Amino acid sequence: MKNFVLTKHARARSVQRGISPELIGFILEHGGRERVNGAWLHRCPRGVRGPARELRVKFREKLAKQPYVLTEGRRILTAGYCYKRVKTGGRARKPRARRRAVR
Repeated sequence: MKNFVLTKHARARSVQRGISPELIGFILEHGGRERVNGAWLHRCPRGVRGPARELRVKFREKLAKQPYVLTEGRRILTAGYCYKRVKTGGRARKPRARRRAVR
């Protein structure tokens, strides 16, 4: 987390959700990232094998909850856990076919 700055919102959310700065640094260093609505979503895959083996038990439990960090440039916008699918604002879904009335 060398070059990143937590915004006021990110600091409040990380405290509320119990996400430590060490965990945020780990996610930024070892996690993958994808573009989401003009920002970068960083999260670790479910099976972080190599570096996760040497971590404390509490740290591994937090990683199992699927934490994520949302960044824009050098700012960390928010941090949380992936309980639902993150809406990427990508391609629209194909419209579903209408059902016909049964006669």
